[in-house]
Amino acid sequence: MDEWPVLSGRFNQGRGPVVVKQQPTRGTERCRLARSFASDFGMDPQASNYEILVDDPEEGEPFEKMYAPWPLRIYIMKGAKIEWIAEPESCSFDKAVLEMRALLDL
Repeated sequence: MDEWPVLSGRFNQGRGPVVVKQQPTRGTERCRLARSFASDFGMDPQASNYEILVDDPEEGEPFEKMYAPWPLRIYIMKGAKIEWIAEPESCSFDKAVLEMRALLDL
């Protein structure tokens, strides 16, 4: 909310947009938000064969510096290889989220 408001309510089972009031400054905060995101969007890494990774703000966000994912990118990686990069259309992930869910068998 304080940095880049993105509406995200279409895919979280009708609960409305996800709103983060303040950008996390610690890795633990970002991990908590990632777990909440996975739960809200029906993605359970423990029940599936994938992990959700976060960039650590305390470590200088190395993934962000290398791949420039912010604000609208989702990456799917297998091992150390990037397999798929979501590309929004008109600032929307409608199509990309469906592609991502198919790739992850969700």
